[in-house]
Amino acid sequence: MKNTFFLIGLTLGITAQAQKYKPLSETNSKVRWKYLEHVSDEFNKDKIDEKKWLIQGRNGEFQSRWIGRAPSQFSTENVFIKDGKCIVRTQWDPDFEFSKKLDKASGKKYENITTGALISRKEFQFGYMEIKCKAADAPITSSFWATGKGQELDVFEFFGQHIQPHKIEKRMDNEFLWTIIDWTKKSNRRNWRDHYMLDWRVADDFHVYGCEWSPEYLKFYADGKLLGEINKRKVLASDSAWILVNPMKVWVDSETFPWNGIPTSQHLPADFEIDYIRIWDRDYGIKENITRTTPKKNTSIVQNPPLTNPYSQAFGFEGAFELPKGPDRWFIPNNSKQFISFTKEKSHSGASSLKFETQNGLAHNTVIFAPFGSVQIPSGTYELTMKVWIDESNTLSEIQPVLEEPYLQIKPIKLSKTQKGKWITVKQTFSRMKNSGTKDRVRLIFKPSNTTKRGLVYIDDIRIQTRNSVNYATPPKVTTQANEKAFSFEGPFELDRGTDRWYIPNNARDYYSFTKEKSIKGSTSLKFSCENGLDNPAVIFAPFGSTNIQAGMHELSMKVWIAPSNTLNQFQITLEDPYLQTAPINLSKAKKGEWITIKHTFNRNKASNIKDRIRLVIQTNDVSDKALIYFDDIKIKAI
Repeated sequence: MKNTFFLIGLTLGITAQAQKYKPLSETNSKVRWKYLEHVSDEFNKDKIDEKKWLIQGRNGEFQSRWIGRAPSQFSTENVFIKDGKCIVRTQWDPDFEFSKKLDKASGKKYENITTGALISRKEFQFGYMEIKCKAADAPITSSFWATGKGQELDVFEFFGQHIQPHKIEKRMDNEFLWTIIDWTKKSNRRNWRDHYMLDWRVADDFHVYGCEWSPEYLKFYADGKLLGEINKRKVLASDSAWILVNPMKVWVDSETFPWNGIPTSQHLPADFEIDYIRIWDRDYGIKENITRTTPKKNTSIVQNPPLTNPYSQAFGFEGAFELPKGPDRWFIPNNSKQFISFTKEKSHSGASSLKFETQNGLAHNTVIFAPFGSVQIPSGTYELTMKVWIDESNTLSEIQPVLEEPYLQIKPIKLSKTQKGKWITVKQTFSRMKNSGTKDRVRLIFKPSNTTKRGLVYIDDIRIQTRNSVNYATPPKVTTQANEKAFSFEGPFELDRGTDRWYIPNNARDYYSFTKEKSIKGSTSLKFSCENGLDNPAVIFAPFGSTNIQAGMHELSMKVWIAPSNTLNQFQITLEDPYLQTAPINLSKAKKGEWITIKHTFNRNKASNIKDRIRLVIQTNDVSDKALIYFDDIKIKAI
């Protein structure tokens, strides 16, 4: 009996301990958070609980085989408990036994500076991450992050004390920077990031920072207030993968960021102080159905509905398509995203459908595209069917389907006399005179003339099936030819699928522009310029499918004009499908003030896939101050 009372008391004590904590941002009393003791810590003991945490480097054990970002290196002496807080110290320690190897990422030497890292030994999958901390007051990071199979979530990477004048002027000591990193290299975009400016210096005092990681979104908080969020739909619509689906380990660490400046002995020692780390889980309703990303097998791909007969194509909205070239997804252009979305509000099969909604008609065509190569049918006669659910208030009268390669505008699917308020099947027949090209796909168009006021329609289970088809030729295979690809900046590219242009992301438009100030060929070149270095990597992308080369050795050449005052020392060309990061192109010894030719060789193990393109990348540590350079006449040829 005494043991029974003891067990009851122990159970109640543990329950009370778990329930006394809840996320600082939590205002919904109906949400039942479960405190995860195995990845949380109040740091109230005399020493780090090394059954729960790995101090990076202990007994030669390095998570991810990472010893730190040069010139700093992790030391087990720099992580400890003091006054009820976990301390991650950075110190000037030139006598430390540094690795003789160079940092693989930067090629820099490890020297002078030691830092520390603490990693949970166990993982969690979805929930709320919260930390109360004060950043180190030095040119060093104080970071709270997590890693899993093929994925990384940097909740924040604080930089406690900037020493570069332009970043001091911008109050970057107040910056909250988060990043998602796709280590699988399956996406067209490896990094997602954003930043928020706080009302305080992160190194001045303790504050509480949080992140809710759900299967559908991330939300970021500071002192209980929402800073911002990113959702799965936005990521997928940008032709990228939502990779945050695997269990993750929790990290806190400090690192040198050479592009922000390297601390000296006068800045150190400096401490990243952590009062607590608390992680919670809750029932998201669909956790059991989440498929973990396994890059080698693509098990995160949700299969589309089975085909019913030869040369039948099925299009659902459950996730990525499994195609010969790899997984790919529906694409919604930016000007259509306010009207088209993927939703779980209604579905005919599976969990998701496509939703079209407008309150006051349309000002322009609204379009959604299936992935390139997702339609592969021979010539013949076909029936296109789809399931639709039409709201009683809907005024959208028709939907226009189009096949792209070869181009065929199918007769519109009429909705005006269709039953509303339930799932029904709509059909349209068409004849195709030629086989699908390698980039064939379907697009759906919603036109301004077809809706006057409110429109609300859900679409699911689109199918293309043979109907009295003839001449069953074998669908064409993707082929590539060794050839020379030339990239200029005169205007759109003429591609098999139509015209397309170079793309500059929003965060790079302060640095890249197309200009007529200088050119070696034609009238226009690409200009890169900055006055005080970069706040983020600057990237520009050629159109999808604009590179089409075979496996083998190639030479990349380009014309560049470098201003005498330029401090840009290198840049990098990356090929995307399949992914290949070529070696950086060094400019430090290049002639300035005149057009010169730069050449660079690389080896491609596989031929281009149908979405191959080049991107030009300039990292923050590639330029220290003012930069001005013009690019023109880029070429790739087999050698």
